[in-house]
Amino acid sequence: MVIMRARVGSRSGSILLTVAAVGSVGLVIGLLGRAGAQTAQEVQRFGTTTVKADTFDYDLEKRQVIAVGSVSLESGVSRLTARTMTVQLAQNRTLDWARCEGDVYVEKAIPDEKARVQGWGKTLDYYEARKMAFLIGEARVLLTTPRLDKPAQITGSRIEMNLDTQENRVLGREGEPARIHLDPKADPNGAPPDPVDLVAGTIVMNARTHIYEATDKPVLTRASGRLQAERIVFEVEANGTDLKTARASKNVVFDGKNSKGSLIHTTADDGVYTYATSDLVLTGSVHATIRDPGEDQPEVLQGREFSYNTRTRYSRLKGGTLTIPASKGLPAPPAGGAPKAKS
Repeated sequence: MVIMRARVGSRSGSILLTVAAVGSVGLVIGLLGRAGAQTAQEVQRFGTTTVKADTFDYDLEKRQVIAVGSVSLESGVSRLTARTMTVQLAQNRTLDWARCEGDVYVEKAIPDEKARVQGWGKTLDYYEARKMAFLIGEARVLLTTPRLDKPAQITGSRIEMNLDTQENRVLGREGEPARIHLDPKADPNGAPPDPVDLVAGTIVMNARTHIYEATDKPVLTRASGRLQAERIVFEVEANGTDLKTARASKNVVFDGKNSKGSLIHTTADDGVYTYATSDLVLTGSVHATIRDPGEDQPEVLQGREFSYNTRTRYSRLKGGTLTIPASKGLPAPPAGGAPKAKS
């Protein structure tokens, strides 16, 4: 078996070869693909992947290339940069995986959506066949898309990026949940934008479908209300002016304030909020309180299903009871008293 190790110094234009067996130096030089002294960065190509760096170390036995200094890797519409990068080659000398360290940056274009994903972190592991990138340590991602007024801001301790399906899994840790901030576009009808803040232990978002799923104590906060549950799923409208619906499952809590200043606090098993119509529908063990401005005591509603429009305050309760505070009083009886019963 031939074991060779080689180092290229691109700035000095020198080649250092250490041969730890009987082998062919010409084979190593062919692998390096170097012709004469150069002052520019070294360039290596592995299948459809191109790697550039100031210097390269080669371990022929392990089929590994260690790139150091302003390293960049380009594969299709994906690009990685870092201070150092270890590249593992497959037997056919194509890229198997790469580990990046120091000032890590990853970028992927999404041509069909006219969108772009950018990520930063301390380290990144990239797997070519799976098109997966694992961004670790103070991970941050920006999603630029026509659906939003500004790039979506995504942070977590770890972000798992599928560069093929565009699904990204954002993981938090104790005391530092995963976070996403969205800025919808302004409504053409004049309604001001209502930013979205989502925090959870785990958030899965798809940069192509714009569907977001949060689990592990998720909380969705907007100026129009605060929603929490064990699981929250929502989608951004195609025109980018708002969310479509937010679906909450198990131990749902919603707190909101409508345009007239009425406060609502509800708990339920499950809930759906439709942003276009401002309709909230809660099901299963519903308990709701609604307090109008100036009222000391709220209305109390309990039942199996409760519908409420946060804009108009129209509500409907099924299978339950309604308690109206005494301060609101009851409608006065008709003139002449109550009608007599027929004999």
